Amino acid sequence: MRKTSAAKWLAAVGSLLVFHLSAYAADPLLDQARKLIAAKHPDQAYAILAPLQSERAGEPDYDYLLGVAALDSGKAPESVFAFERFLTLNPDNGPARLELARAYYEMGDIQASREEFESVQKQQRIPKLADQAIQNYLSAINKIIADTEGTKVQGYVEGGIGHDSNANSATSSTEIAIPDLGIGTLDPGSVRKGDGFSFFGGGVSVRHPFSAEWALNASADLAQRNYDDLGQYDLGSLDGAIGLTRTLGVEQYTGAFQYQKIDLDNSSYRQTYGALGQWQHSISDQQQFTVYGQAMQLDYSGSQDIRDVDRYLAGAAYSQAFGGNYLPVAYGGLYAGMERPTSSGVPQLGNDFAGVRVGGQLSLNAKTLVVANASFENRSYRGEEPGFERDRADRQMDLGLALLFIPAPEWVIRPEITYTRNHSNIVLDDFSRTQYLVTVRRNFN
Repeated sequence: MRKTSAAKWLAAVGSLLVFHLSAYAADPLLDQARKLIAAKHPDQAYAILAPLQSERAGEPDYDYLLGVAALDSGKAPESVFAFERFLTLNPDNGPARLELARAYYEMGDIQASREEFESVQKQQRIPKLADQAIQNYLSAINKIIADTEGTKVQGYVEGGIGHDSNANSATSSTEIAIPDLGIGTLDPGSVRKGDGFSFFGGGVSVRHPFSAEWALNASADLAQRNYDDLGQYDLGSLDGAIGLTRTLGVEQYTGAFQYQKIDLDNSSYRQTYGALGQWQHSISDQQQFTVYGQAMQLDYSGSQDIRDVDRYLAGAAYSQAFGGNYLPVAYGGLYAGMERPTSSGVPQLGNDFAGVRVGGQLSLNAKTLVVANASFENRSYRGEEPGFERDRADRQMDLGLALLFIPAPEWVIRPEITYTRNHSNIVLDDFSRTQYLVTVRRNFN
């Protein structure tokens, strides 16, 4: 949950009001923590206060400062315990209830947050700045509650044109060396081919909340790429997913079933079935940590069915939004998994893989963003490649750079370039690919 300007004002109000509780100068440690909070170093104040909880928890001055330091350091659950201890002895203390309400809000406990804000509103002589912040918070809370009370449907359509330097993801070599057979010349269809293309797509997503905790999520996306001259590589895809999400404060749990169908030259090429499990933890309003796992079955059509595999993957990711100029956002993640053939006698079609992904975005202005991403994956195959007398090993790098222009609400123009380089010890699988494309998208919310 992103922090609003109300949160910043309310934090400032609370930090000011707390210092009227007592004469902290009589306690050097609390006085030092107070000064660090005033200097906007709550993490340092927390580092001083937290180790003393077993000794000093229950002391009003200590609990209040610990609550402020924990909350402003992104540790909302811990701050709730501290403020609740304080309020047990000081139930009518308005500043403490303001801070507790803010802590509940950061945790995602919207109902408890609203109750605390409304309790403070009923008190007399609320500072004007605090009252304004409370009103802003209550408006945000009412919007969140309204969003969880009804079904939300969103969709989009998009189209564009581009150029693909390697439509068939093939090697640029025309001749290859095969042990025991010598030098061979590749069929022209097995050598890289470039072409222009057009594409279109669309999708719809539905979110239906059953309660403040549980929601059903479903989505479907359709895309089609048509090459100008290389129609045999025309690619179509249908993706669908349906699952449940449970939100408990800063924790979110998701389970979903996934499906994908890929057509090549208007004929079925592959279908994928599987399940996803994910846990997402909001460390703060600007930081998220995610752990996920997938189990999939890749089912190829016709004579390609010998390539059928079961695919298993697990990974973790971290993302963070930053303040300041350009409002940067960055993310990174690691993952690993394996593919196992469902047919016997083809171990070379299975592999173990591991990879890393990084990326981010910068807001140049209100209508222009720069988005970049990079990934690297290492794949080690589990059997000798027929004809080459070695186990295949691939190292693939993908890079992407895009500009997002928003000329009007719900419209996005996206020029983009992507580059793929797969280094392989099997020449047939060693290739590079560059794609240039421009997409125009219309969102419906």
